[in-house]
Amino acid sequence: MVRECGQEGCTKTSTYGNEGSKKAEFCAKHSKPGMRDVLNKRCSHPTCTKHPSFGERGTNKALFCVRHAQAQMINVLIKRCGHDGCAKQCLFGEAAKRPEFCSRQAKPGMINVVSKKCGHPTCTTTPSFAAPTSKRGEYCSRHMKTGMVNVVNRKCGHQGCTKQPLFGTAGTQRGQFCAQHAGGGMVNVVSRRCAGGKCFLHHGIASPGVDSSAEGRHNLVEPDLLLTA
Repeated sequence: MVRECGQEGCTKTSTYGNEGSKKAEFCAKHSKPGMRDVLNKRCSHPTCTKHPSFGERGTNKALFCVRHAQAQMINVLIKRCGHDGCAKQCLFGEAAKRPEFCSRQAKPGMINVVSKKCGHPTCTTTPSFAAPTSKRGEYCSRHMKTGMVNVVNRKCGHQGCTKQPLFGTAGTQRGQFCAQHAGGGMVNVVSRRCAGGKCFLHHGIASPGVDSSAEGRHNLVEPDLLLTA
């Protein structure tokens, strides 16, 4: 029987409980200090609380997480290619059917039935364009319809602008606007910059053993190093 979280007003399924207990009392968000996931199996490595996905080849029993998996272990939770001796994940199959083979062993005419593809017939590119109100890509950039925008990759916050946002508030790592629409005081928070004081050029040159963060007139390379490079 599925139990709801013990926090008043929370309707999420409870999965966390006290160490050594099998009774789930709270969801992850409302779990108390010291509680752990008592419903889902954990990695067999001591002190590791991650979910296991790796096990012995030929079995369906997951024993370790990817970090603690032993040599020769494979991910036993994903379906394997149907070709004898191939351990790759199967992604390809007949249209509208289950996957049977990996890309290398796929039969003629088979397509990737796992990863979503562009809605254009015969196109196998991953879609990223759709109507502005949608959050799921329907077509690739080549086959997108008029009025569609990139709904997968983030865009500039200026209304109507579809450029990539690179500029934001100094000290953050999230771009909000493109260079054209960036507000006063905003800096490029995506691309690394020169360390030469207030220089905002891209870095490109650095001396051996020094972080690559200087360019042009602010480069840190000594003249002798340039001559002997």
